[in-house]
Amino acid sequence: MVRGRRRHLNRWSVSSVKSRETQTSDLHELVGSITSLPAVIGVLLFGSSARGDFDELSDYDLLILFEDKKALWKNWDRLFQEIGKLNLNVHAIPQTLEELRTANPVFLKEVEEHGKVLFAKAPFHVSVKPLNLKPHSLIIYSMSGLNYKDKMRALYRLYGKGGGGYLARSGGIKLGNSCLVVPSEVEKEAIEILTTHRVAITRVEAYIDPEDIEKIKADGHPP
Repeated sequence: MVRGRRRHLNRWSVSSVKSRETQTSDLHELVGSITSLPAVIGVLLFGSSARGDFDELSDYDLLILFEDKKALWKNWDRLFQEIGKLNLNVHAIPQTLEELRTANPVFLKEVEEHGKVLFAKAPFHVSVKPLNLKPHSLIIYSMSGLNYKDKMRALYRLYGKGGGGYLARSGGIKLGNSCLVVPSEVEKEAIEILTTHRVAITRVEAYIDPEDIEKIKADGHPP
């Protein structure tokens, strides 16, 4: 059963309710279905389920990211078909990276403080209640409006010449355009580099197995 389906907000409602014990299993199924669409580049959990104060009637609030509008609209119908097959209470918000960067500040604060990354293209699979995973920061940035010189300075400090910049030293990786994943203990330098050059950023906490980072590097993804 689908209620209130709109272009900017969609809610899937069914008669069954979830229990606390099934949350991890539900999210695993959701991420698997959503990421069957190759155009999806990120899935973030926010709201009560991410904060840990959910109850049996709570929705799963998911922010589903696409690279651009073309990819979003091309996959719109299939995305909600895949979600609907699971018969779960889901509040799904599809957005582009640019829409996330320019979202309502109140919403951004909620995502930054409590959001959990469930999937980010490389991909990573992240537990809602991580046990043996390490804290990382997913940093999404926008250089829109910067002049060429400032862009080059910021990029040089991040990536260096021949891959010898901050990102390589930190043990982080680049996920496509305008997105980094770095260990949380060294995130301050990345934030300082970007904000010094007036680059707008959004930071989201993620818990990731360091072995995933190493596998991505070994597969030839840029450091």
